[in-house]
Amino acid sequence: MPRSSKASPKIYLELSSHFGCPDSKILPKILEKLVSYEEAKMLLLLPASIKQVAEKLGISVSKVAGNLESLFKRGLVLPQIFEDGEKGYALCGNLLDSILFEIGYRREQGNLSSIDLELIDLWDEFFEKELMGKSLPTDNIPVARVIPVNKAISVEAEILPFEIASGIIKKARVIAVAQCPCRTRGRHCDYPLETCILLNDVAEILIKRQIARKITTKEALSILEYCEDLGLVHHTDNASEGLSFICNCCSCCCFFLRGLLRYGKGNTTKSRYRAVINRELCIGCGVCESRCVFGAIKLENKVAYSDPQKCFGCGLCSTKCPTQAISLIPVRGKEHIPKKTAQNLLPALPPHDILLQ
Repeated sequence: MPRSSKASPKIYLELSSHFGCPDSKILPKILEKLVSYEEAKMLLLLPASIKQVAEKLGISVSKVAGNLESLFKRGLVLPQIFEDGEKGYALCGNLLDSILFEIGYRREQGNLSSIDLELIDLWDEFFEKELMGKSLPTDNIPVARVIPVNKAISVEAEILPFEIASGIIKKARVIAVAQCPCRTRGRHCDYPLETCILLNDVAEILIKRQIARKITTKEALSILEYCEDLGLVHHTDNASEGLSFICNCCSCCCFFLRGLLRYGKGNTTKSRYRAVINRELCIGCGVCESRCVFGAIKLENKVAYSDPQKCFGCGLCSTKCPTQAISLIPVRGKEHIPKKTAQNLLPALPPHDILLQ
């Protein structure tokens, strides 16, 4: 949305700081393309009830409600219910993904505008220069973790229900699929876009915004199998509770993998497993080496070797092995997966009942 003629660039600097990026040179440019001056003034007042925003700006409640609902549909805010029972909104904690989900949807439909293309370029610049290059934490609990391919795990191993993609899917209350925000932004490959699986409250948010479609358990499992076949790595929240997404990640665009492989700090962690190779069964075909995005498998004297330090335990090396020489074994305890993650794909979610209003 073009900004008002009365707009001052200063307000977008303030808004960028309000979104948690006070030193960004790029986010203010993005926000200037996304919101008008009047909308920016509303965003600077959040979190707040609709009534509070109307009173502070001296405009009608109905106008504020309409503008904030529009901002919700565009991915900048999330609905909230405050202690006094008043409905209001808070800033979306993951602005990048929230906006790119919508742009990805339009890209898949062939409806990208010139503004969309400019925004994609700006988001990519923001990602590379400011997010990946400088600010990712290296010592905090990672946001995401790799999920192993179920059929790769040794039959003797104990499998926890929240570390297997199919088990996570089968327990979900609501499932949706949306365009991958990372490949929308990165555009480095031809892997399919509609592979980002959302669960429960996050799924309902994106369904309500009409940028994700509700799918069945069977459809979700089919997407997982298709992505495994392509060699995409499953990721979910680094937690045992409140799981909100399953990403199917490529190494060239993915927030988690690209950050890890290029910058060494992709905010993801290993599964509890690592690959072991039966060297007597290995025929040295090299398929496993080509499928390992982490560079953990190499051929030595025509036999595959897996580096335990580099292996993330995704299991993709085993799924195409013609002699079934590779399996995953547990090498980390249950404590490796925390109960709750530091943040979700869309943090600070509102209560379930308000999502459906």
